[in-house]
Amino acid sequence: MREAFRKPHVIAYYRAGCDALRENVTAKHIHNLDTIADASRNDMARVASIKALAQMADEADTGRRGAVQTPGMQILLPHAPAHGVTEATLKRTECLLRLLLALPKAV
Repeated sequence: MREAFRKPHVIAYYRAGCDALRENVTAKHIHNLDTIADASRNDMARVASIKALAQMADEADTGRRGAVQTPGMQILLPHAPAHGVTEATLKRTECLLRLLLALPKAV
């Protein structure tokens, strides 16, 4: 069986099956949330189910699940010289940051 999972067509078939199962479970969840939103006597449960349905719709619109990545760059600078950072290192980092900010933006 391990040998079979090394073949691309077997992996593709397995992933397609997992996706179909995931979609089926998601459809059941949507139906259950809709039932709670319509028939529950508990107002908090109704609000929570409506929020969950809205979040699922937003995820479907973006085509992503979980955290949304945005383009960009993050530069981490040390906060204190206690981490073995010298004044010269801070100056080099500052110069590098100024150079990066001066570059033309990519389209």
